[in-house]
Amino acid sequence: MPNDTESKAIRSSIYTTFASLKLPGSPEISPLHENKALGTPADFAICLRSTGGNGKYVVFLISQGKVVDYRSAVGLDRCNEQTYAPLRKP
Repeated sequence: MPNDTESKAIRSSIYTTFASLKLPGSPEISPLHENKALGTPADFAICLRSTGGNGKYVVFLISQGKVVDYRSAVGLDRCNEQTYAPLRKP
């Protein structure tokens, strides 16, 4: 599990990626949860969605307290089952 410093860096990285993807609305993230998708380089994941209502999710794969990859979420990521909270600008 990431410590407080790592968690802040992870949230900052996710916010930066949200801005670069130019998604509509405001970013919302799920809690850190176990990554159950097969063939990925991480034990944990955080899902991102936009309040813009496009219905798409992005999953961030977390390993050793860092974002190691991100991609469009698939069913195994279970982003549609997560609870979300606003992601504030760092």
